[in-house]
Amino acid sequence: MKLKDVLGKIECKGALLRDGEFEALEQCTRVRVPLSLTYLENSKYLDRMKEQNISCVISKSELQKELLPYDVGVLITETPKLAFFRLHNYLAAKDKKVPTKIDPSAKISPQSYIAPYNVCIGKNVEIQPMAVIHENTVIRDGVRICSGAVVAGQSFTAVHTEEGTGFLVQDRGGVLLEEGVEICSNCHIARGTLQNDMTILGAY
Repeated sequence: MKLKDVLGKIECKGALLRDGEFEALEQCTRVRVPLSLTYLENSKYLDRMKEQNISCVISKSELQKELLPYDVGVLITETPKLAFFRLHNYLAAKDKKVPTKIDPSAKISPQSYIAPYNVCIGKNVEIQPMAVIHENTVIRDGVRICSGAVVAGQSFTAVHTEEGTGFLVQDRGGVLLEEGVEICSNCHIARGTLQNDMTILGAY
């Protein structure tokens, strides 16, 4: 995606200083993939621009001159974090839907809920009554999910505006339950927020 296209997708008063291309959104403190867009509100994080993976940044006008030497796309706005997460929510609504896959050997209570998209359930999995499995969940073989548990639930990340209002950030990450994991009754396993965030419970 081109940085110049961002302004047309979200409610954001800003100006394009230099165009760039990105494929993922990341926090500047933990950029993990190439061609990442991040936001910068404080000069103490400027050293993060040296990382090769950052290709675009949303930042404030006061940091404009300090960003010019870096070979990255730059969008200037007075609310970088707000713009970043509005774009995140826009992209979340566009995420691909893949029909859920359930191995025939899985024992799933008819009183449970399994999202119709973006869930993969392995062999000999047990899902008890009133358990809820949301999108972006991978459940490996032999996992047991007890009554009332919620997997890949909302992570409750909120962003506040200068006007005192706010909105909930939609989760784009996922949950991976490795082989032999057991989720006890009434547990909540939250999804990661960004698209490359993954909540992982290791085998056994």
